[in-house]
Amino acid sequence: MLNSPEIYRWPRYSSIIESKLAEFARGESFDDWNLGDIYTEVPQVFSKRFGQKFGIFTSSGTSALHAALIAANLPIGSEVIVPSMTFIRAVTPLVHVGLSPVLCDVDPDSGNIDPSKLEDVISSKTKAVIVVHMWGVPCELDSISQICKRNNLLLIEDCSHAHGSELQNGRLAGSYGDFSFLSLQRKKLLSVGEGGLLMTSCDNFRDELKEITSPGSFETSKMTSLVDFSGLGLNLRMSPFSAVVAKALFQDWEGLISDRERIVYALIEMLDRAGNCAFKTPKVPRSVKRVSWYSLTVRVNFNFSRKIRSGLWSFRPLNYPCIFEHKFWEKLKNYHFGRSISPIERGTYSGQREYMANRMSIQLPNYRSYEWTAKIKKMWESDLQDLLQANDIC
Repeated sequence: MLNSPEIYRWPRYSSIIESKLAEFARGESFDDWNLGDIYTEVPQVFSKRFGQKFGIFTSSGTSALHAALIAANLPIGSEVIVPSMTFIRAVTPLVHVGLSPVLCDVDPDSGNIDPSKLEDVISSKTKAVIVVHMWGVPCELDSISQICKRNNLLLIEDCSHAHGSELQNGRLAGSYGDFSFLSLQRKKLLSVGEGGLLMTSCDNFRDELKEITSPGSFETSKMTSLVDFSGLGLNLRMSPFSAVVAKALFQDWEGLISDRERIVYALIEMLDRAGNCAFKTPKVPRSVKRVSWYSLTVRVNFNFSRKIRSGLWSFRPLNYPCIFEHKFWEKLKNYHFGRSISPIERGTYSGQREYMANRMSIQLPNYRSYEWTAKIKKMWESDLQDLLQANDIC
């Protein structure tokens, strides 16, 4: 079991979550508009952990960003700065509200948006910056937030990879944004199958988000004639069953982070012992105290054109094209609402090219702490040596 495909399955739900779902389905709160506390109190617990005052569960991380952009109410045609390298759905909601993405180059070591390049792409039309904490490593938030304040720009943090990543000053990734959001999709550290969390500390934004994400009052638990069920015509709320899972997972958040940390740093040590002739492993910035690892990527110092796999280790080429190269923009031409919008380029993206050069991702096992024994680690190290020899590396 410890060395079978089961070690890569995620999420690994416990029998406790199964019983919580059954209890909820049989309970009285299932007939309540706000489903007991899971749409009201539970997101507040999450958001306070992230250093924000207010939180709302959403149907996905993408819908969370969409709701944030509606609440921000930026003028049509405004520019929003995004990293040149990220998942495309950290950008697509901009198009749906009439905003233009402006690409900013990324740091060649972390893959995060490069603050030294940020002010070069700001224009008179710029209204906001979206940062993505790639693989769980936080961006340089102090520098970026200062630039945003100096230029009167909203800061939006995409923490989908960083469920609990912490800076040396004790603040979590997600605590700086005017809006911050998480995807709780199936492969994320905190996974409810599909869902999201949107956070803010602004009272005005909080009130707007209630109208945007829910077709009705968050405070009223019974349907009465006094409840406005129009909202803004959208229902972006999380599935109640996903919300039950989120509530249960929150109890084990610390354990999930610790287990992932223990595994990733052990793998990094093994790769480092293999020598610089093979791998360049990520270095955590000095500003970062803790990384809630979503993924582990390494630069390899040998030629590859395919996935490399052994008994335990699995390396695959990382494919993150620049945002302007994504096929989404071709698809968009078929729709009237997006034909006038395309990504704005104001740089050469040398940082992204350097970051992506010979970059591979490593499939992470999901051992629990009691399973990650010295014997198992020794098996992983031995398997790495076999992989290197079999592929004539070093």
